[in-house]
Formats: sequence, C-alpha cells, structure tokens
Amino acid sequence: MYRPTIVVVDSGIDSTNPLFQSAHISGIGLKKSAKSPSGFSISGDFQDQLGHGTGVCSLIAKKLTEYGIPINFYIVKIFDDKFEADENSLLHALTYICDEIDCDILNLSLGTTICTKLSQLREVCEKLYQKGAAIVSAFDNSGAMSYPASFPHVIGVDICEECGRDEIYFVEDSPVNILTKNRIQRCEWLNNKRMLIEGSSFNTAIVTALIAKLLYENGRLGFHEVQKALKKVTLPYNEGIEGSKQRKKPFAAPKKAVVFPFNKEIHALRRYEESLDFTIVGYYDTRYSGKVGKPCDVLINQGPDRSVHRGGTIVQDISELDWGADFDTVILGHLDQIIKLTRIDYHQEILSLCQKFHKNIFSFDDAYGPEDTDDRINIYTPMITPADVPHYTFGKLYRIGKPVIGVFGTSAKQGKFTLQMALRRQFLQEGYKVGQLGTEPHSELFGCEHVFPMGYQNGIHIDQDDVIPVINSLIHDIEMRDPDLIIVGGQSSTIPFYYGNVRYMSDFQQQLLYATVPDCVLLVVNIFDDIPYIKRTIHYLNSISTVIAIAVSPITSVSTLGNVNFQKALSFADQTEEFEKEFGLPVYRISEENDRVGLFRLCEEYFSVE
Repeated sequence: MYRPTIVVVDSGIDSTNPLFQSAHISGIGLKKSAKSPSGFSISGDFQDQLGHGTGVCSLIAKKLTEYGIPINFYIVKIFDDKFEADENSLLHALTYICDEIDCDILNLSLGTTICTKLSQLREVCEKLYQKGAAIVSAFDNSGAMSYPASFPHVIGVDICEECGRDEIYFVEDSPVNILTKNRIQRCEWLNNKRMLIEGSSFNTAIVTALIAKLLYENGRLGFHEVQKALKKVTLPYNEGIEGSKQRKKPFAAPKKAVVFPFNKEIHALRRYEESLDFTIVGYYDTRYSGKVGKPCDVLINQGPDRSVHRGGTIVQDISELDWGADFDTVILGHLDQIIKLTRIDYHQEILSLCQKFHKNIFSFDDAYGPEDTDDRINIYTPMITPADVPHYTFGKLYRIGKPVIGVFGTSAKQGKFTLQMALRRQFLQEGYKVGQLGTEPHSELFGCEHVFPMGYQNGIHIDQDDVIPVINSLIHDIEMRDPDLIIVGGQSSTIPFYYGNVRYMSDFQQQLLYATVPDCVLLVVNIFDDIPYIKRTIHYLNSISTVIAIAVSPITSVSTLGNVNFQKALSFADQTEEFEKEFGLPVYRISEENDRVGLFRLCEEYFSVE
C-alpha cells in the first residue's frame, strides 16, 4: 500500500491533540519579513493559533483512520491571527512546496476571489500538477469564483444544498469538480476543544481524505488518473446533459481590406485607421448615398487637412470596385438601410462576388448561415451563441483583479467607442498592456480580445439569463492574459430617460455593468442633456462603481418628436462650466485632443493612487 503525503496549507496544526498522536507530522511556518529578499521568512513553528487548520486536519485524520490509512501530514502555516488568504503568502507557500516538498496531495481549504497575480498563481499550480501533486481547493462560500479552485488541474470543491448528506458528485466540463452537501460537522479545535462547523473548507478535507484512500489503494496517481478514480466512487452530476459546442469559423485577420458602406459604424475604422494591423485600400458606398466622391475625413468631421495629409481618400462607388484587385477581405457594415434604399440584396451579391474572387467577408450583420459556407473563403460575424455560455458554473462569477475602466453614456451616438479607442491608443503609447472588451462589431478589428456585440442589430443569440455569465467569462479571459488594465464600454443610455416604452430600457447596459463592475467610469453626456437625468445616471453608476469624470459628446443636435434634428444653441464652454459646478466632477470634451489626453492622465492617476 502507498502512504501518501498530504500537504495542508492553513493556519497550522495543534499537534498535541490526542487525535494526532499516531500521525507523522512535519512542516514549516511562513511569515512576512521585510528583512528577507523574498519578503518572507521560514521557521519550524507551525503551531496553530486560530483553530481552522487543526479543524481541517482533524477531519482528514478521522477519515484516514476510518479507511485504515497511516496519517502523514506536512503543514505549511500561512495564517497567525486572521484567516485571510493573502495572495502573496499563498503564492510564496505554493512556490516553496513546488520547489522543496515531495507532495502527493495538497489540501487548500482556502482561496481568494480577487487576485492581481493570476498568471503567477496559475503557473505555480501548473508546475505542481506536472510534478504529480493532486491539488484540492475550496470554493468561496459566498458563491463567487475563487482561486485556485477554479483553475484547470485543480480539484475545486463546492457546496450544494441539493446533495444528500453523504453524497459526493463529480461535475464534468466545469470549474467546479466536486459538489458536496453543506452539512454541519464536528471537528477538533484548539486546546482539545471540539467545534461544530460547516462550509466548503471543511468539505474539502473530506474530499482530500477520499483521494488519499484512492492513492493508498492504487499507488501514486497523476491528476487525470485521480479524476478518473474519483468519477468511479462519486455520483455523476450532469450525466446525459449536453451543451452546445459548435462555433463558426474563427476570425481570419485581413491583410488588405475594402470597406462598404461608409456609414456611422465604419467611421471609427477611418478615424483610427493607424491602429489597425491591416491596410484599408478603399472605402465604398452606393451612388445613392450622396457620399461617393467626398473625402472620408470630411464626412467624419475630421476636417479637410487630415484628408489631404493621408492622400485625400475619398468614398468610391461600390459598383466600380475591381474585384480582382489586391485585397483579401471585404468589411461589411450594417446593410439594412442601404438595402431598403436601393432594393438590392448586397449581402448575397457581395457573397457571390467574394466566392468568385476568393475574398473573405467580415460582416457586422448576421446574414450568412451554414448554407453559405464555402471552403474557398472565410465568413465571419461577431456574435454570441450558446457555445459561448459557460456550463455548470452554478451562478459563480469572476471578480476581476485588474483595473477596469468603464465608458458609459446617457444616449446612443455620443462617441463612446471613439473615446475608448483614444484611451486605448494613449495607454499603449505610454507602454501599458491594454485588455479590451468591445461592444461594437468591429472591436476585434482593432485588437480587442473579445467582443459582445450588443449595439445596433446585435448578434446576441443567447437567453437573457446567460448574458451576465458570458460577459463575465469574456472579461475573465482577458484578465488571464495579464493586462495592466481593461477597458469596457456600453451602448446607448445607461438608465432609461423615459419609462413609457420598452425601447428606452437598456437591459444590456445593466448586465454589462453587473458582469464587469468597473473600478471607475467615464460618463459621456450630451451638451443638451437635462441636469436631473445626468444626476440620476451618476447616482446609479456610483452605486456600482465610481464616476470620476464627465466627457462631453461633440454631437450638438437633439432629436424632437417626429425625428427632426436641430442644433441647440448651447455654448460648450458655458455648459461644461455648469456641469462642473453641478456635479463636482472634472469635465472634458471628447472632440479635443488635449482633453482626451487629460482623461487618460486622470485614469492613470486614479489607479496609481489606488
């Protein structure tokens, strides 16, 4: 029989308790030390002063005794007077174990829900896995995702009220591997006292003992062998339940692209063309649009000087496009309005030409289905499908440990994406590593890691209940890439201006806020917005995050009944001064370069103070 070594990282152990008389116990105590180069000192003192570690060890020991297995503990004490999983202490303890201890099973009846060093913590867990250690870790009792329990190659243990008293369930394809009943257990404590306790920390001890039994009977097992053995002695939680895994082809990054039509959603491509990793060789529209022959930069209010400087690019007629020219991708903006205007089905017409000339399609509209698949070309549409929904997470959300900047507004068509791109460019220029979750369909073209296209003609094809988990999983994936900060931005209004029609309700905005919980928010407002409405929006955002500045949109027209637009006679200077006095926040203009730099500096200072 194999005698496994169980390493317990906790508050230590009261080795004087009679329960441990026959046990083989060794270990260390880990303390923070300013004098040590590593920031920590190591001693031979692993005496428990809290009781938690003793309680965990007693539950493991009782089960091992029941199974007839010799008790072999190695204790790593990282707590003294408070039971708090400091990420630095945990990281240092795991690194020490990886380097110095021959570990069969690592019991972590602890964890953290927010971690600023995720990549380092995951890396050391991967190293322990490669050395053959079975890491067993408890999930947060409040229901959030926690680390390292949610990592791959870590057996995460959670509690579930649906489980029977002594039932243990194995969960497939989930960060949660084991489910157990949240039941009250009797354990040993300090000074030979006994305590009634409950929670995932103590249920983790039971799972650790079960794994020790499997090793005792079968010899040392690797992680996957441990999983297979666990599945045989536990109940299947999700047997027979299948989730959607089918996805469309991945995004094929263009090298040279043409763009059609030149509408609002395309303006950002022209405005921040230098930020693209590919070349746009032409902008096109239909002759009926009134834009053909006009300079692109004039149409986006960038001014004629820039247009001349960049070669005087003008909008060209799509009917005159040379399809045999040197480009590989057609970027299609939203086409519904232009199809209504011309009565030409451009989706199918362009698809036919792309198939003929072997050009790829990046389409804002979800207009192409399986019947349009063609091995000669790649058709890509940013969308969210059931394949993106994380399965068996039991409502758990990731709490993001990286700084998150949110850009939200009081209406649509304010330049929120323009502001996000300006911030992104400035942060990159200053040497920061930027992560970004875009909500515009062309976000991926600018290098955003993920897109949740929730704006006009959105490509969201999941149930409302799945929206928050999906967005949260996307931003967590960005966090795992170890950026210095993450930028997210909303669409339309943050809260309704009017409650008389559902079209004013902005469900996606609320869900984006709840899923990302930005550390700070830049609120984009219109110069003509009502003060009480802005105030309501600020109060709402402050209940979730912190509004640190107001950014004034360059748009000065306002819609009236009947969809008539007119220029409201307001002075930017007078209005921004009024906003500053009314809200006590700094006010910046999106249209001014110096103000955009000022917003960047404000964000930088905010997080440096934090």
